[in-house]
Amino acid sequence: MEREPSPRFTPSTFFEFEGRVIMVTDEPGMGKSTLLTHLAWETHKRHTDIWIVRFNINNYTRILKELKTNSCDENGAMKLLTEAAKIKETDSLHLERRLFDNTCSSTGNLAVLIDGVDEVGPLYTEQVVQILRLLIKTKIKKIWVTSRNSMKGFPEKEFQCHSYSLEPFTETDQKRFLVKFWKRKFLDVKDDCLEHLAQRVVELSMKHLNVGDNNFMGIPLQCLLLAEMFEGYLKQYSTAATVELPEHINVVMLYDLYVEKKWDIYLSEKKGSDRTNVIVLTDDKALHKMFIDNHTAAAFVAILSTQQIEKFADKTITKEATDFLKNIEKARKRRAY
Repeated sequence: MEREPSPRFTPSTFFEFEGRVIMVTDEPGMGKSTLLTHLAWETHKRHTDIWIVRFNINNYTRILKELKTNSCDENGAMKLLTEAAKIKETDSLHLERRLFDNTCSSTGNLAVLIDGVDEVGPLYTEQVVQILRLLIKTKIKKIWVTSRNSMKGFPEKEFQCHSYSLEPFTETDQKRFLVKFWKRKFLDVKDDCLEHLAQRVVELSMKHLNVGDNNFMGIPLQCLLLAEMFEGYLKQYSTAATVELPEHINVVMLYDLYVEKKWDIYLSEKKGSDRTNVIVLTDDKALHKMFIDNHTAAAFVAILSTQQIEKFADKTITKEATDFLKNIEKARKRRAY
């Protein structure tokens, strides 16, 4: 039986919903991490007495491994939390640590935001569950968890909480996003020019990129890609009295932008790679080639018939694609918890 879709919402602070545990699950690129950044800022402005601890749990796998080896207890959970909070313990009185411990155990003026839970599964799923169980026993007022849809339904029975999804961009949101994004880079371009281009881009997207109810620019990341793709038209406004608006979307260019953007996110945010390190750059080139080759093989298998593929000189394409897709399916099932 399929699960009912998660309620959608657009909160302003961490305290707009009842319940101590709030789960946000959605597709990649919907802006889950951006949401936490926004909510942390707004909550800090409106609730100056609240201590906010936000972290991506994938950056603390060293501690998760220790907890998996030695079993997860209250001390282990607090070690993860204090390290994520960057608590200073340099002074002899350990004042900041004592204040933090008192907040967790007594006042409860604390909001904990755990991002990227799906990224550490299935290897550390049980440790994450245990950490959440232990945090709930404290006085912490709010615990927010973000994940991809693979975890939808996972915490609801365990922690008596609801899972929410983010509101996709409406047509108005899309136009507003494009104008705001461009305005930061092209200060000399008039607002009406930005608005005309935004209107055209949204129209083209609706005509050529939407499939059924799937609104391509409803996903913020994909809206960003189109914003970057059409920047060239704005450069013309500085040198020409009139500028012709685009008549089509270069899908090949859009695909290349999408791949490069996702690759950059994967390396910088997910793997935490130092892109200035020479050895890292060398390894990244090899990984990138493998990444492209695997997706190319999968695309061939998806688009072309078996008879067409058999005519290729490279007879390994089908096997490469099959192995690649099997690995994706295995990972998807493991993350389904």
